Amino acid sequence: MLLDLDQQRIEMERRAQALELREKLVDLMEQRLNARVGELQQLKAELEKLLTSVSGKDDKELSQLANIYGAMKPTAAAVVLNRLDNAIVVDVLSRMPAKKSGKLMEALDPAKARYLSEMMAARTPPPVVSATAP
Repeated sequence: MLLDLDQQRIEMERRAQALELREKLVDLMEQRLNARVGELQQLKAELEKLLTSVSGKDDKELSQLANIYGAMKPTAAAVVLNRLDNAIVVDVLSRMPAKKSGKLMEALDPAKARYLSEMMAARTPPPVVSATAP
């Protein structure tokens, strides 16, 4: 009986040491994880800052393009816009008044106009419907 108690005590000490080791490993991993999270948050902030500066520049240039194409005759502008990348055309059209962009869309190749319309619709969030509406 005394031998059994001694073996149990030894086993309990081994388990306690194993638990202590696991706790130290968990603490170390938590420190590493926290450091990594901090690095990632810093990188995210830097990326957001870069994206803001780039998008601000792009926004100004796209607004200028919208003014240029808006001042052109729709058929002449459509010749150029038919050859441009669809994402750029959507950005340009979205910066124009609806009347001008509508006339331009009318002058575009019908297949391109349809695709651009789909792209614009996908960008626009659906209207919010309140729960109290009938």
